[in-house]
Amino acid sequence: MSLHISLSSSPSVAAATEALKLAEQALDDALTFGGDTSAARVTWAVARDALAVATAAEKRAVDQTAAVKRAAAREEDAVAVQVARDDFVAAVSVIEPAPDADPLPTPAVPGIVLQATQQVQRAQRALIKAQKPFAAASQECSAVRARLSSKESALAEIRARRTGGDEQLGDPAEMTALSMDAEDLRRIVVGLQSNVDAAAPAVQAAQQAMLDAQQAVAAAKARAELDAMVDRVRAVEMHFVAQVRALRLAAQARGHVNFGSVFLPSQQLRMLAQGGRI
Repeated sequence: MSLHISLSSSPSVAAATEALKLAEQALDDALTFGGDTSAARVTWAVARDALAVATAAEKRAVDQTAAVKRAAAREEDAVAVQVARDDFVAAVSVIEPAPDADPLPTPAVPGIVLQATQQVQRAQRALIKAQKPFAAASQECSAVRARLSSKESALAEIRARRTGGDEQLGDPAEMTALSMDAEDLRRIVVGLQSNVDAAAPAVQAAQQAMLDAQQAVAAAKARAELDAMVDRVRAVEMHFVAQVRALRLAAQARGHVNFGSVFLPSQQLRMLAQGGRI
């Protein structure tokens, strides 16, 4: 028994494994029945090397695919983080600086918001991953259900026709065939539905994780945005206080000891200082 395997080719791991098995069997046969063991050993060595090459190639392909997926995930995360930054700045920037004051610093997005945003991305990828086997199982089950429904409909039509008095010669054989097909299809549907049911919990868990991540990022953003807006209002407040202080000093320099005769806070400002609404 002779095999010709070329290392220049790129067999799959399965094909290379099968070729090695055949080469091993050929060597065993040569040893058992007195054939040319030298040729059989060369064939076995070539098959062994071919399997090593195929295994390494498959590993490289798997590693490359994983690297591409990781790069895509990093890019998705980077885009999501940038969107989060832009949204945060837009939300916080509703608090504007005083007209004659220096621009307020661009607010930095807190790490908790970025971490929550990245968790949403991870949860989304996990959900997509969980949905694939569920979708495949559901599609396969639905296809068989459709065939079962077709068989049951055809059988029901024949029975209805015969009930109405229209009996044809081939009806019994066709009804038997349809009944047998329907019974077998029902059995297959049960097995396929079990595959759907088995994949469903992973999807449900991933959906809940996605919902939890979305709620977490919403809560983190709301808190961080308010904190940043408070900081900006404090900066505006400090600017206002500094202007009032400058006005008081100017009044004193001009002989106005009673500052209240020069400036009094507005009713709105006094209400605000007392915690009221304006």
